[in-house]
Amino acid sequence: MITRLATTVGAKYQNAAGAVDGFYLDGRFSGKREEKGADITLDREAGGSFFAIYASSYSNSENEQYDKKKRDILDKIHDDMRYTDKKIDQEINDLADCAVNVSGQMTLGDNGVKQPYFAGLIVKDAEIAAVTLGRGCAYLYRNDILYPLTEDEYPLKAVDTHGRKVPNLYVYSAGTAATIRYSNIARLQQDDCFILCSREVMDTIGQENMLQLLYAAEDQADSVGMVKELMDEKAPGVPYQYMIGFVEDLLADKDVKTVIKKAATPTVYEANDNNFGNQQPDTNAAPVNMKPIDDFDDSYDDYEHTGSSKGLIIVASIFACLLAVLAAFLIWVQFFNEGNFPSWVPLFGSSDAAKETSATSPVNVTLEPTTSAAPTTQETTAATTTAATTTAAKKKHPDKVKIRAGQALVQLIQEVYKDYHLDGDQQAAALKALIKANPDKITNNGNNYYAGDELVIPDIDDIVNGNPTATTAGTAATTAKKN
Repeated sequence: MITRLATTVGAKYQNAAGAVDGFYLDGRFSGKREEKGADITLDREAGGSFFAIYASSYSNSENEQYDKKKRDILDKIHDDMRYTDKKIDQEINDLADCAVNVSGQMTLGDNGVKQPYFAGLIVKDAEIAAVTLGRGCAYLYRNDILYPLTEDEYPLKAVDTHGRKVPNLYVYSAGTAATIRYSNIARLQQDDCFILCSREVMDTIGQENMLQLLYAAEDQADSVGMVKELMDEKAPGVPYQYMIGFVEDLLADKDVKTVIKKAATPTVYEANDNNFGNQQPDTNAAPVNMKPIDDFDDSYDDYEHTGSSKGLIIVASIFACLLAVLAAFLIWVQFFNEGNFPSWVPLFGSSDAAKETSATSPVNVTLEPTTSAAPTTQETTAATTTAATTTAAKKKHPDKVKIRAGQALVQLIQEVYKDYHLDGDQQAAALKALIKANPDKITNNGNNYYAGDELVIPDIDDIVNGNPTATTAGTAATTAKKN
């Protein structure tokens, strides 16, 4: 199994008598850049990993050989987990030896003198095991519960974040041998968090606040920031270390290539005090295996996308193309086809069957006459002496019109009574007459007509005759003929 972990370490260091703090972040060794503190995040997927925080009695300022010794010890655990097939139960004893060798000898404590401690955790095939020593603490945060991986001296209540009782709180603790505290082997689950911290963190923040902090944090880096704020607020002068890893995913071995450690054979030079500037290669020197330095991204370099991810990309691309085609079609309908859908489009087509179907829902409509244009008034002859007794002209408007979409009622008045040449007041009067003639269709509370319905068109002769300036086209022609 491949475990993808996002791990963040936060620390504040202080020059004081006693042991010197440090951390090991799956191949990253604390150095001179972290003399005052640290805030580092590592996101990696691998079959095996190793994390640790410690305070060593070997001072960094005493001799560089102690730093090299510590790194060699820590690197061995890391290499066994990541580059070999060694199982986690076979490595637990080596991890205990690492804790003793890195932390150094514990002495009788004096006030103000920091004592050595160690908290280390190994990951292999989605399983974890931890050892602690001194004031080092290791926890597993799962389902809103903070499980102790080892039986440290900090007292924990068997409750979760919400105050509910938890059975078997120490289920992952194995016991103690001499000064080393061991954990059982636990299988990781997605969204689990492991925590390594110095005892000062738990003494200052407490179990209840730590549970609330972990519950509220957005991710592991956010929780490190919250711990820093609380430590600065409650214990500003106290050094501490806090490391948390979040299980982002658990992958099968076939999903990710195994990272193979590379070996290099450098050229070895023989030192010559008398002629240091003209050194020559020593061809008889034995090859030296060198470890790649901080190859944090090699897992991602060798990562191969699976077939399922390629399929998702193809489906997403097709979906995006369909959306683009649909958007282009809607733009064409709106701006180049006057808002009318073609007849071959279901539900929206402009065919006769679709128009009849659309009668079930109200729409903003206008009216279109069903009859042909009104015939012109036949002129009377010049011999006719009285216009009053002449035969009445044919109507200049249809009796009824059928509703269609696309116009307003005012446009209907102008269309139906176009031969009357109505002014603004007469158009308003004609609109009132139309509303009065269709009380069941047009009301003050709203329109009650639908596409396909017919409206009655009233006569407006009284409206025209009430204003001498408004005459029909036929009347104007007759008057001209008389003159």
